[in-house]
Amino acid sequence: ISLATLLDMSRQIASGMKYLESCGLVHGDLSARNLVKITDLSKCMSVYKGDYYCSSPTSTPMPVRWMAPEALLLEEFSNKSDVWSYAVTLWQLMTLARYKPYHQLDDCQVIENSLKQRPIKSLTGSCIYLHQPIKCPLEVYDLMMTCWKAEPKSRPTFADIYNFFSIKTGLRENDDYRESVKTAHDNDDDDASGDYDNICKYLNGNIV
Repeated sequence: ISLATLLDMSRQIASGMKYLESCGLVHGDLSARNLVKITDLSKCMSVYKGDYYCSSPTSTPMPVRWMAPEALLLEEFSNKSDVWSYAVTLWQLMTLARYKPYHQLDDCQVIENSLKQRPIKSLTGSCIYLHQPIKCPLEVYDLMMTCWKAEPKSRPTFADIYNFFSIKTGLRENDDYRESVKTAHDNDDDDASGDYDNICKYLNGNIV
């Protein structure tokens, strides 16, 4: 899979999530396993049971490796917690889903790491973030890190993310990139440029 294709896939996911965001809807379980269309069918498939953590036999399974700290620890779900999950999903795309997020940690360690990622840390010590995939452009990894900001309000919106990738894919016309994608979004380019500037402000740390 070429980088251009991965960037276009990232844009398409952001497009779906932008629509949910505009409707005031929160997904709550965004991940690569739910991307044939953005769905939640993976909970019905035994092959993905290892992606969900249960604290007891009667507890609700939770995709702890994809969850924002406020969602995992405080059950505060929002579009901004979906943005966190989107960045983990983006990391999966850029690694071609070869690894489970935080594969070096068990589920309890992932939860402990989330405590360290909160704005008001409950534990001392450095928190761990997913590493930059080998073929992932720095600009895209910077976007991931912005989506993983501790304060939900400091994360970009899905509209910002969508327009960021619309600009990126529009500049990457090669043999693997479908020309029809650019044509379909020609009318969005003017609006996209302003939001691209906004996401660059996030990446430069001007919005905190």
